[in-house]
Amino acid sequence: KFNVPEISIIIPTGFSPNRDGQNDKYVIVRPYNITIGLEMFDRTGGVVYKSADYKNDWDGGSESNGIYRYQLRLNGGKKAYTGELLLER
Repeated sequence: KFNVPEISIIIPTGFSPNRDGQNDKYVIVRPYNITIGLEMFDRTGGVVYKSADYKNDWDGGSESNGIYRYQLRLNGGKKAYTGELLLER
C-alpha cells in the first residue's frame, strides 16, 4: 500500500490581457513538479494556442474577446481536462 498525494490545480475561468499589469497572462496554479500540456480552441474548434509544457505565458495572442475552450493534460497523461474561459480585453 502507498498513498498518492492529492494534486491541487487552479484553472482560471477567464483573464483580461489588456496590458494593465493585472491578469495579462493565463496563469494555471499547480505544484512545481507538474507539467501541463495546454491547447486552446476558438468557437469553431480551431486551435489558437498549443504548448506541450505550458509556462503560464499565453497572453491571448491576437484572439478576440470571447469564450474559448481549453484541454489540458497533466504530465503527458492520457486523461484530458476540459473547460471554458472568457478572454476579455
